[in-house]
Amino acid sequence: MARVLVTYRILPKSTDVNLDLLLKEIKEKFEVYSSEIQPIAFGIKALIVKVLLPEEEGSTDKFESELKKINGVGEIELQGFTRVE
Repeated sequence: MARVLVTYRILPKSTDVNLDLLLKEIKEKFEVYSSEIQPIAFGIKALIVKVLLPEEEGSTDKFESELKKINGVGEIELQGFTRVE
């Protein structure tokens, strides 16, 4: 079965959230292909995370639902995806 590489921008609930710990928890639960911390403005930073998901209907919805359950995750923005084999 083919998979998709999905890029998300994850904003923390507050500036007090430790992004390194948040990323560690995300990596424990999901197959993270790559990640980076991106400064936005005024001390606000976001996680840019690329994850590998199965190419099936609803896989991004399931991922986003599970991601929102992680303490410290605020907004989630899907930035793009591509099919990989």
